[in-house]
Amino acid sequence: MLLDCSNALLLAVKKKQSSEIVRISNLFATFHFENAITQLNSDADKIVFWVNIYNAYFQIIATEKSKELLVKRSDFFKEKQILLFGLKLSFDEIEHGILRRSKWKLSLGFINKPFPKKWEQKLRVQQLDFRIHFLLNCGAVSCPIMFPLSMDNFEEEIEEATKTYLIQEAFISNKKIILNQLFLFYIADFGGRKGLKQILLAYNIINIKQMNYKFKFTEFDKAAKLDNFVEKKK
Repeated sequence: MLLDCSNALLLAVKKKQSSEIVRISNLFATFHFENAITQLNSDADKIVFWVNIYNAYFQIIATEKSKELLVKRSDFFKEKQILLFGLKLSFDEIEHGILRRSKWKLSLGFINKPFPKKWEQKLRVQQLDFRIHFLLNCGAVSCPIMFPLSMDNFEEEIEEATKTYLIQEAFISNKKIILNQLFLFYIADFGGRKGLKQILLAYNIINIKQMNYKFKFTEFDKAAKLDNFVEKKK
């Protein structure tokens, strides 16, 4: 039920259905924590749910607080403003605590938080999946396109999102692999620089002869870009 509702919430945001957004948000706010743990019992469940939740609430709250996002972007992500399961969560807690399995935000993925909260330990994934970085949309130009996820087509959707972002943001120029700084900010999540090259090779962004090319990380474009949803093929 939670997975379907998270998908429905993101679709309601896309269609700007305010009454449906309020209805589903109220359901999430009052849903019992222990029941949520029971329903979100696999990493795939957790990725589908929390990515949909992150993207939906980011669009809702960023639209309401657009000036705050532009002026105090870092504070926006730290602020506890999402009501779920009797908890009040921040975007940082969802991304770095739950989806990245208690990573310290500024460590490039190399350091885990030493004392994560008990609720975080119960809700977080068992194993980090690097593909979440191609799904979470933070309202900026360099962010991934939003894909409303469902369990029915989970692998297909997450793979399409990954390929879409890599094609959009990865380039070869003058024997260098050009990527935006998102890849650097989470470099350990990708398995370090060697692991990142293996990923780019697997997705046909580079070929075997380009594996010795060095990386060049360009600025992550933080200019505002909301409502960046994937257009479904007809």
